[in-house]
Amino acid sequence: IREDVGAWMKENPQGILILDFIPKTIYIHEIGLFEPSIVTVVLELMKKKIDVIGCSIELTSTGKSFGEMATLLTLATEVIKLTTRCRCCEERATRTQGLVAVDKEIVVLSEEEKHKMYEPRCLNCWTPVF
Repeated sequence: IREDVGAWMKENPQGILILDFIPKTIYIHEIGLFEPSIVTVVLELMKKKIDVIGCSIELTSTGKSFGEMATLLTLATEVIKLTTRCRCCEERATRTQGLVAVDKEIVVLSEEEKHKMYEPRCLNCWTPVF
């Protein structure tokens, strides 16, 4: 999907329902960034027997649900959680450590900016930033 179409979809997830073809599977990258109506859209797709694969972080750096992820996870018929290694101790990282305080719950950054502001941490090394 072109970048401008993807940005429009994040703000208007209902647009997914008016596709001019019926796919077997829909993949939604960064589903946690979509508007709350994405939950209704996913339910409609599931009712149409369309597989929905979504990826996103699950929690913010403060430990709160990222967007609609808590709700989407409860709807899922299968959940696969991918992890990386903690930057402090090399254990399995399940959290995002904020390295600087931010004034918004969700901040969209470039790949380069992400590495300066966030890093993966295990639960023992993670300290929520408020």
